[in-house]
Amino acid sequence: WYRSNSISTATIRLPRKVQRTGIVGTVDRYQWTLSTGARGERLSRPAGSSSGSGPAALLLGDSFVLGAGLSDNASLAWQLQSLLPDRTVSNYAGGGFGTVHQWLMLRDANGTQTLIPADLRKQLKGGHVLLGHADYYLKRNVAAPSRMRTFNPSCGTFQQQLQRNPSLARAYTHPRATLSNGRLAVSQIPLFDDHRGDDPGLNQQIDVTKALIDAILREISDLNATPAVLWLQGDDNSAVINHYRQRGVDVLDLRGGDDLWTRDNLEPFDNHPGPLSTSRWAALIAEKLEK
Repeated sequence: WYRSNSISTATIRLPRKVQRTGIVGTVDRYQWTLSTGARGERLSRPAGSSSGSGPAALLLGDSFVLGAGLSDNASLAWQLQSLLPDRTVSNYAGGGFGTVHQWLMLRDANGTQTLIPADLRKQLKGGHVLLGHADYYLKRNVAAPSRMRTFNPSCGTFQQQLQRNPSLARAYTHPRATLSNGRLAVSQIPLFDDHRGDDPGLNQQIDVTKALIDAILREISDLNATPAVLWLQGDDNSAVINHYRQRGVDVLDLRGGDDLWTRDNLEPFDNHPGPLSTSRWAALIAEKLEK
């Protein structure tokens, strides 16, 4: 999670200057800023500004939903808030998150409220919970070994923090959802263990994700809110998307197709969606929520 009430600036550098269509000359450096609120959530409006009095919209998902690589006012939630000024749009997405993280966040909203505050929970009555989904969430949900091996303690923020305090290595964990006799459970596993072995089979990953979805929908029902799915990536015949639809959940297909105006990204620095994508997504979501 992110530090509360902070402003962080990330700088991405390339080993050599590169050219990109639409840029005059060459570039080797890109910088973006992320601001957070009291619970570590990414801000979707200027700090200290008042929120709308209408029902809230809560965004949950991974770095695509968070807006990694984009400064605050280009992020999806900020763009959506600008289109829905009478509502509170809250961005509780996080880099590397999956469906399992969404369930944990919603359980918190209906339970201890250590992350989702009571006032936001109250505003969600009659509002919406927007759930990001991409097929790569499946491995995240089960903490597949191939996924866990991508975390490198010698890289970026991990390296900086562990150099200051090596004991933090044991503090980093990743949630793992499992099914036992049809019962869903979540455990925490150390992030930097030696994650050997094969991944759970695809059918097992799908079954766990479906169980997570069912649990998520129960939590959203308890909030008296309406779920909707932001489909970010995946095959047309996605078993998970089909399950959402079978459960009566609206799915907004944001995958973009071949239209480059809705598939811009930050390459060569980063492969996350760029500002044209988030602006287009926000317009589609706002249109859906206003119906």
